[in-house]
Amino acid sequence: MLDPKVFKAYDIRGIYPDQLDEEGAYAIGRAYVEQFEPRKIAVGRDMRLSGPSMQDAVMRGAADVGADVLDLGLVGTEMVYFAVGELELDGGIAVTASHNPKEYTGMKIVRRGALPVGGESGLLDVRDRAMSGARHETGPAGTITPYDIWPAFVDRVLSFVDTAAIKPLRVVIDNYPEGQVEEMDAINNPEDATVGTRKVPFSQVLYIERDDFRENPPKQFYRLSLGREVRLRYGYFVTCTKVVKDTSGEVIEVHCKHDPATRGGNAPDGRKVKSTIHWVSATHALNAEVRVYDNLFLKEDPNEFEEGKDWISNLNPNSLEVIRNAKLEPSLANAGSGSRYQFERLGYFCVDPDSRPDALVFNRTVALKDTWAKVEKRSQR
Repeated sequence: MLDPKVFKAYDIRGIYPDQLDEEGAYAIGRAYVEQFEPRKIAVGRDMRLSGPSMQDAVMRGAADVGADVLDLGLVGTEMVYFAVGELELDGGIAVTASHNPKEYTGMKIVRRGALPVGGESGLLDVRDRAMSGARHETGPAGTITPYDIWPAFVDRVLSFVDTAAIKPLRVVIDNYPEGQVEEMDAINNPEDATVGTRKVPFSQVLYIERDDFRENPPKQFYRLSLGREVRLRYGYFVTCTKVVKDTSGEVIEVHCKHDPATRGGNAPDGRKVKSTIHWVSATHALNAEVRVYDNLFLKEDPNEFEEGKDWISNLNPNSLEVIRNAKLEPSLANAGSGSRYQFERLGYFCVDPDSRPDALVFNRTVALKDTWAKVEKRSQR
């Protein structure tokens, strides 16, 4: 069954099997390949009960006219699009009816570059080919090969995650219930809502970045300090009430109180704070070694050296800083070698080949600008 009404402006949707069944799905798979002539495509499906048989029909139709098909199995639509772009495929088909009721089935189709196919970009031509029932002479049949896109997709999503307190400072929220753990909804990428959200554990004891606190803050420093209220991103508003120091006078722990009404990071009374800082739950944080690389030389041209010296005098003694007690989100427990992530406000990092699940190692590849660091550096001149 293939009712022409299932072809919409930007996708295919209809009631299964009254408007669209496996025979129709097979015809669409063939028509897609005949229309766009892709050599290699990806096909995945959503969780509808009709999904497995409909996906199988689409893949057979495409393979029978020469396309090699990667079978992604049960995936989200965005993962089909991701596979097309990541693997540089010629196109893809997601067997899904999106938000429609469970009795529906359908497809979303993309070409190379994950460009969507709609009514004005070839979908109506696919319809006409599929409805005609014509079978064109073709060469050898293509292949259907299972492919696990999940690891690459997860790595890409996590690459947008704010995951670390590289130089951690312990924070205790005194009026937060001891032993309680909440899961906060955190955005994976503030610049791209399509990559969704993740759950981040929140507890009474946290770690923040040490540079986000000053006991005696200078002007223009709006992050955490005694008596100041800030936002814990995706968490609560907190106010610093006291500090704990070691015998040398260094602050080793900060105590705060939180406003329970500000869960999620907004105040019902409309009050504003000037700074938002990042955190990880101490109970759930992963320990890691972080290698912070800087310029190897102090001068752009190492051969510009004083008389009596050589280029070695221009080596930067701080070109590598190794931090052995960094704290990371638990989502990075299985980060694979070479995977790349952004630690928000801190820089871009990749997983070192030496890294293991029980001994994580990250290398900074690109630093990010820190406005406050520039201000503080100018004040020290």
